[in-house]
Amino acid sequence: MTLIELALATAAVLTGVPEQEIGCMATNIYHEARGESLEGQWLVGSVVMNRVVSNKFPSTPCEVVREARRPGLFGCQFSWYCDGRSDTVRDEVALLKAVIVSTAAIALPASGITHYHETSVSPTNWEELEPVGVVGGHLFYQEMR
Repeated sequence: MTLIELALATAAVLTGVPEQEIGCMATNIYHEARGESLEGQWLVGSVVMNRVVSNKFPSTPCEVVREARRPGLFGCQFSWYCDGRSDTVRDEVALLKAVIVSTAAIALPASGITHYHETSVSPTNWEELEPVGVVGGHLFYQEMR
């Protein structure tokens, strides 16, 4: 058993969430935010968990991460998932960190945050979202109340 497999198994026992689902969250954090602070990574994981509990999104972390907005290249909610590039994990320490951060986001997600984007882009049709703040290179949003 590898250290990552051990961490996934432990996280599954602690949270009651299946290892595969934690793995999806960790892989998403790895690809979306591995260069960010722990807070930034936790917020990315929180977005996934807040979507899981919302009736507007799929009901598992893997389904949330894999959700498509439209068919084709770059049509996914999380761009790394369908950008046409390899999804191979090259930094196992960063992935292990992402597993630990995923566990924290499952146990205690940041309240209400359901969207984010890099500060270098300006998405369209986000008028119904309220900016919450910037952490690292990402701007986080919640739905307007």
